[in-house]
Amino acid sequence: MGKKHRTYPEKERDSEVKRLRDALKRKDREIDKLKSELRTLEKAFEANIKFLKGKTAKLDLQELLQGANKNQSVTEIEQEKIVNFKELEEKWRCHKCKEGVMKLIVFNRHDGKKYIRACSNKNKCQNRTDPKDWKEDVEGVK
Repeated sequence: MGKKHRTYPEKERDSEVKRLRDALKRKDREIDKLKSELRTLEKAFEANIKFLKGKTAKLDLQELLQGANKNQSVTEIEQEKIVNFKELEEKWRCHKCKEGVMKLIVFNRHDGKKYIRACSNKNKCQNRTDPKDWKEDVEGVK
């Protein structure tokens, strides 16, 4: 018992092949159209990335993520950063000269990471703190 084969008349087989070829051509055209759209979208995406990198060059990733969570625009994030910086400057104003800001300086020593605060007004004031153990939650003007 061999396999049963269907035998199609020559004309019917040719029309079936033609129909399948036409379907393949349509699918190829759809694929080409989708590839073209994809290239266009990729170009637009790259342009948007360049634009956003230019706009957000002054901000770090953490600030951008916090602003995104608050649904803020880039300008709002920048303004909030400026306000926070000014608040920190006022909080860490030098008590001796009243002009400089106590800058946070982190450094490595043989006994671990340490930090000090030193007045930014180097010409007139030599105010500084003693070294203390560094922790990530230490705040200050860097």
